[in-house]
Amino acid sequence: MNKTDFIVAVKNLSLDQEDYIVIGSGILCALEIREADDIDIVVSKKVFDRFEDDPDWKRKSTIDGTFILENSVYELGLDRRFQNAEPTLEGLKKDQIIVDDVPFINLDQVVGSKLKRGLDKDLVDIGLVKQYLNKKVV
Repeated sequence: MNKTDFIVAVKNLSLDQEDYIVIGSGILCALEIREADDIDIVVSKKVFDRFEDDPDWKRKSTIDGTFILENSVYELGLDRRFQNAEPTLEGLKKDQIIVDDVPFINLDQVVGSKLKRGLDKDLVDIGLVKQYLNKKVV
């Protein structure tokens, strides 16, 4: 999905800005570095509980034993320890970037977690971020 579709999809969840942050590669989509296939969000306990009670959302166990909620393109979690990210919503929001009224983790956080995970697709994303930052400097 492109930036517009991504932002609309996040806003369709009707979340208060202080109760969530988009993680993963979402910021790459928001900055139009590349399109996104899904939307990964860390949410507050209040938001998680609300969606957990909704039968349209499926509970899934992660590799570290925590749980996320899935629905269509969305994945909601209380933290992202299993992706080697800052574990808490508060920690993730410290250096957030706001794009079109949607909070995102910053590029340093994305690159750091992708370096730790080190999958081929992560290395591609790191290269795209470097190209983006080089264009911004010129």
